[in-house]
Amino acid sequence: MIREIPALVRPRLCGLAAVAALAGYVCFKPAAGFDLACTLVGALLLAAGSGALNQLQERSTDRLMARTASRPLASGRLSAPGAMIFIVSCLGASLALLALTGAGAVAVWAVVLLVYNGLYTPLKRRTPFAILIGGVAGAMPPLLGWCAAGGDPADCRILALAGMLYLWQVPHFWILAQRHEEEYRAAGLPVFTGRFHSRSGFAVSIWLACYGLSVLLLPALGLVATPWLGFVLVAAGAGVMSVGLFGGFRGCRGFHILNASLVFLFIVLAADATIRLV
Repeated sequence: MIREIPALVRPRLCGLAAVAALAGYVCFKPAAGFDLACTLVGALLLAAGSGALNQLQERSTDRLMARTASRPLASGRLSAPGAMIFIVSCLGASLALLALTGAGAVAVWAVVLLVYNGLYTPLKRRTPFAILIGGVAGAMPPLLGWCAAGGDPADCRILALAGMLYLWQVPHFWILAQRHEEEYRAAGLPVFTGRFHSRSGFAVSIWLACYGLSVLLLPALGLVATPWLGFVLVAAGAGVMSVGLFGGFRGCRGFHILNASLVFLFIVLAADATIRLV
């Protein structure tokens, strides 16, 4: 079972969740300590547990797609009871760690599971618009970190940061679905058809432009205190807007550039927090 864990938890997604939680935490409280450690490990375990639960829920569908057929549960290398032991352990440990930081983080923990595993995963079999719901769960890690640091979840600054992640996530998955459209059809998953399919490229461009616009809001709301880093974010946001509007994110290379842009933004936020801490 141990050797199947990396494929079960998808380390890159777990790492992204932990980095996003870190960004939310340090944006409110740029200080290292016990709560920060609990937040990072708790976010990582929450992503691992919910992601593994998603694979358990979708194992029959995963068997029908080349991209996912080799996953441990879909291929039969890992049994459902064995996966459940791992899932319960991860989710239980993440809840215990996040509870040490406060009730706000626990509430976000519950929302993530409810939306991602309770709503998004079943809806994927019914409508291609399920990602609009799933994106809410994907946007929660910054809010998780913010609440763990003692921030107000209704603060416009963290809502802007979570909104930026949401606006990135929707076109990210739409582009992914377009790249694997035939596999989705073969597995019986709904895909865009007709008039919307022909206009999906335009819809993705609009989402990407809004993602770039949301980046411009971060320094304006005071999430970046270092002036030159604020200018870096403004330039990055303007670049994303222009490239998105002109279709520059289409194709495999554009997909990777889109992902890299998000990692770059989180690095800028972490660098700003480090400067403030020093």
